[in-house]
Amino acid sequence: MKLRKLIIKNFRGIRELEWLPEDDELICLIGHGDSTKSTILQAIEYLLYPRYYLQLSDTDFYYCDPDSYPISIEAILGDLPESITNDDFLNAHFVFWDKTTKTLSSSELHETDDKSIKISLDVDYSLEPIWNVLGESEVPDEIG
Repeated sequence: MKLRKLIIKNFRGIRELEWLPEDDELICLIGHGDSTKSTILQAIEYLLYPRYYLQLSDTDFYYCDPDSYPISIEAILGDLPESITNDDFLNAHFVFWDKTTKTLSSSELHETDDKSIKISLDVDYSLEPIWNVLGESEVPDEIG
């Protein structure tokens, strides 16, 4: 599984980040201390969290203010394993990532496309995480 695109909003010290990794094979985060490298990795971990219960606190929100800054973490994942591509629920939500233009393409699979999935994690003042899969229509369908 490969990260194609990552969007983080209001998570810890990140107000808004949109990242398109340049290389499929190797991702390396380089920066000074306190430049949000660990925060980016933590956001990816939370998005792909293996259990339903994710314990969050006010300090996970931008400015520690869950009322004003709800968390949103979204990713497009490609090069999916067979266990995901064969899943009936997820099959209805696949999107196609054009590896050349680094954008979502039409609903038809082209030579340069990668069958991908778009998932999101949203958390508001209730501190209850909600994971969704977003298909081509962008209508969230809750996972769980």
